[in-house]
Amino acid sequence: MEAGDRWLQDGEKLLLIDGRLVPAADGGRREVIEPATGAPLATVATCGSLDALQALGAARAAADDGPWTRMSAVDRIERIVALSQQIAADALVLARIEARDSGRPLREAQRDVRYAAALALREAQRPAASEGRWRRAGRTLEAVATPVPLGVVVVAAGAHAPLRTAIGAIAPALAAGNCVIVLPDVRTPLSALRVGELARAAGLPQGVLQVLSGGRDAGAALAAEAGVDLVVADLGMDDQRWLRATRDGRPIRFGPSAKGTLVVLNGADPAIAADHAMIGACYGQGALPWGLQRIIAQRKLHDHLVLELISRASSLTLGNPIDPDCELGPVASEGQREVVEAEIAAARTQGATLVYGGTRGEDMRLAGGFYLQPALLVGLSPEMSAWRRDVAGPILLVHEAQDADAALAAVPSTGPVGVFGVQGVHQSRLDSEFPGRDIWQDSWNLAEALGDPHWTTWRQEDFTTQRTAFRAPPSGTGWYLGGV
Repeated sequence: MEAGDRWLQDGEKLLLIDGRLVPAADGGRREVIEPATGAPLATVATCGSLDALQALGAARAAADDGPWTRMSAVDRIERIVALSQQIAADALVLARIEARDSGRPLREAQRDVRYAAALALREAQRPAASEGRWRRAGRTLEAVATPVPLGVVVVAAGAHAPLRTAIGAIAPALAAGNCVIVLPDVRTPLSALRVGELARAAGLPQGVLQVLSGGRDAGAALAAEAGVDLVVADLGMDDQRWLRATRDGRPIRFGPSAKGTLVVLNGADPAIAADHAMIGACYGQGALPWGLQRIIAQRKLHDHLVLELISRASSLTLGNPIDPDCELGPVASEGQREVVEAEIAAARTQGATLVYGGTRGEDMRLAGGFYLQPALLVGLSPEMSAWRRDVAGPILLVHEAQDADAALAAVPSTGPVGVFGVQGVHQSRLDSEFPGRDIWQDSWNLAEALGDPHWTTWRQEDFTTQRTAFRAPPSGTGWYLGGV
C-alpha cells in the first residue's frame, strides 16, 4: 500500500489548534468522499464554532506576545525553510493525498507539491521585513518604512487545487511574521491537514499555524471576530458573497475568481491554438480561476479550430487520478458535476450547440465517480447569460466573430485574456483594451506557468502594514516614530 493511502486510512484526521492535533470539541466528524469513486476516503474532525474561537485565541496570543513575533527574522526564516523541506520530503505522500482528495491527476498534484515547497522556500529567502533604508523626507528629516505583520490572518482555501491555494497564502503570510488559521474547503480538506502535521514537524511555535476542517459555521465564526486582522480567500463567487456579508466591512481580500477568454485571430495556427485551449480548459478539471472557458474565433478559421478542439477533447484520457495515464480526473463533488451539467443545459436552451462531450461517459470502470467529459459548445454570443457565467468545470464556449475588432469587443470585462495571431494586434491596443488583466500571447500553457513559484496570488506585502520612523539627519539629533 502506498504511504499516502496508509495515511488516509490511519484513523480520524484531527484539527491543528495551538500546536496540538485535537478532535472537535463537540466530537463532530464526517467522511470525506473520494471524487474518483464516490466512496468514503477518510474521516476528519469537523470544526465547530467553539474550535474556531479556541484557534483564534491561540493565534491572537501568539501574534500579540508569542515567540513568533519576538523571533528574529533569521529564526523565522529557518522555520519556514524547514517547512519547505518537510513538504519536499513528503512529496509522494502529499501528492497522492491531493490527487485522491481533489480528483486532480497525479501528475498535476505532483507539480503542485513541488510548487508548494518551492514557494515556501522562495518566501523564506526574500529580504527580511526588518530591513529598510533611510531616505530623505524633507529638508530636515530622514525616514525609513518598515513592514509590520498584520497579526492574525485567516486563509479560506478553495476546493480546486486546494494545496496550491492554501500554501499560496500560508507561505507569504508566515514569512511576513503573521499567525495563520487555515480553513480548507469541506470537500477537499486533506492536504491542508497534512501540511498542518508537517508544520509541527518543522518546529513552528504553538499558535502560529492552525488548520480547521469545518464549514461555513466555522468560517462565519472566525470572519465575524474583530480579533481576525485579515481574511484572504480563493473561493467561488457564491462563497465570496456569504463570507463578505459575515465579515461586515472588516478587511477581506479575494483571489482571482474569473475564468479567461482566448481570442484566435486570422494568422494563428488553429492546431497550436487548440493545444493550448485544451490545457487551459481542462487543467485542474477546468475549475481553476486562471483557466480558460471562452474562445472567440475569427470567421475564417472558426470551423477549422472547432474540428481541432474536438480532436483533442476526444483524445483526452478520462480516468482515476492516481492512474499514471490519467489526463482528466473527476470534478471535486457530485454537486459540482450537477452545476456544470445545468450550465451546459442552460447554454443549449439559449441556442448553443453541444458538439462534443458534456456527458458522464460510458466507461463502467468510472461508475460511481464524479466524471464528466469536457464539453465543447458553439454558437454562443456575448448577449447570452451562459457566455458570461463562469463554471468550475471542463467546459469551452465558442463564439464566432466577423473580424478582429468584433473579436476583441466580445471579450468579457473580467478574467485573463489570451490572443493567438497577436501579430495582427499591436501590444499597446491589448494593454488599453484590457488594463490590469493578465494577457497571454500565443500561449495558455497553465501546466507550465503554474509550476513557477513566482506566479502567486499573494505576496508578503499583502500581509503587512507599514510603520515609518523619522529622524534628523545623522548630523542632527532626535527622531520620531509614527504609523502610516
